[in-house]
Amino acid sequence: MDMWRATLGYIENVGKVAENSFRLATFVTARQAGVSPKLATVMAKRISVNFTQGSQNKTLLNSLYVFYNANMVGNAGMMRALKSKRVQRLAFAGIAAGAMLDLIMRAVSGDDDDDGRPDYDQIDPWTKQTNWIIKNPFGPGYMAVPMPYGWNTFPAFGRNLSTMGYRIMMGEEPAGVIADAVKDQVVTTLEAFNPLGGLIGVLNFLSPTAASPIVNLETNKNPFGQAIVPERGSFGAPIPESQKYYASTNEVPKTIAALMNSATGGNEVRPGAVDVSPETIRYLWDFLTPDIAKLAFEAGFAASDAATGLSADKMPGDAPLLNKFYIHDMARSTSNLYYQIADEVQTVGNEYDLFIENGRDAELDKLFAEKGPELDLILPMGKNKPSLFSENAKELTGLRKLKEQMLADGDRAGAKEIDKEITANMAAFNRSYLEAKGLVPDRFKTP
Repeated sequence: MDMWRATLGYIENVGKVAENSFRLATFVTARQAGVSPKLATVMAKRISVNFTQGSQNKTLLNSLYVFYNANMVGNAGMMRALKSKRVQRLAFAGIAAGAMLDLIMRAVSGDDDDDGRPDYDQIDPWTKQTNWIIKNPFGPGYMAVPMPYGWNTFPAFGRNLSTMGYRIMMGEEPAGVIADAVKDQVVTTLEAFNPLGGLIGVLNFLSPTAASPIVNLETNKNPFGQAIVPERGSFGAPIPESQKYYASTNEVPKTIAALMNSATGGNEVRPGAVDVSPETIRYLWDFLTPDIAKLAFEAGFAASDAATGLSADKMPGDAPLLNKFYIHDMARSTSNLYYQIADEVQTVGNEYDLFIENGRDAELDKLFAEKGPELDLILPMGKNKPSLFSENAKELTGLRKLKEQMLADGDRAGAKEIDKEITANMAAFNRSYLEAKGLVPDRFKTP
């Protein structure tokens, strides 16, 4: 325990020395330039976030919302800086750079998972909002270079303009594309300047920091609006929460979830009295654990995977710490898109049945005109034949059952290979749908 406290104290002191060295350098430089001691002190305080500033209620608000005062002081400093013509020019340069980088990255992007979309477009929005995304020149994947908080809103604006133009050029409905771009920019801007934190719903916005995990798990949305636990379509047999996880999830939370489920009467197909997703465990772990401890445990997980042979297909960028700056696993994006398409296809199928049963011919004609690809997937391929969608869902169900059997037999390496097959199946389904909708770039189209 003493060693742990000493380590944390050392890290804290290093941070203080680094910050105060900048303040001291600013003070000395200002004095050498002839600035008065009082003004030089103010300048030194403002070179970074001045935590001594704040409203009379900052102690209460800081206890409810972590970094409330830091956000408020940082926002005020940024607004002061933007009064400068030079800073304004830098802000416009950031917009141009964001648009240009978006164009270049999409142009050089490959389609490694073969789902018909540039890999660049599968990177989650939050990562794009807060990082410069650069193609890895040494292999697959992308590097993420963090942007200064608050100032990221300018490159994000340029990126949204570029993405909006690209999607409209690809034939997507302009009104929906513009709405998505406006929403993304509003969320990015409010996330950067909102001192309370959290914008995914009213409850998320108002809940104190300590209550955030409860709200986020209840709504199944992380602070960036992404599903914490994979969302399954309504087709196929239900599966326990302990079997719902992303392909990139480490073995440790999966093992813990499986043990909790089996110890309370469950198995791979039946939920026990205590049945939680590995993603829930991972989310709570990330929320409650200090970064330095998470780094230590990540190193332990990596060593465990190496010892059990589960790291054979991992890349250098998967290593602890490096994985904060490297993006290559698109499995989550592939499954999310698959379930979005599945929901839309099933909704169109329900509309078809409704219009047929009630003789609503005009609405049926409109459905065929606007939702042809969805109808091709959901309608039977012939008499006594299932639909393409049903066949694909049946194949996925078979793969999941095979994976469950492998897990029951202790064959985790084999189960991981089945995970890859499931992702490949979803990617192929996504491609067929996107091609039918005319949303696949020419260079990715099936010959």
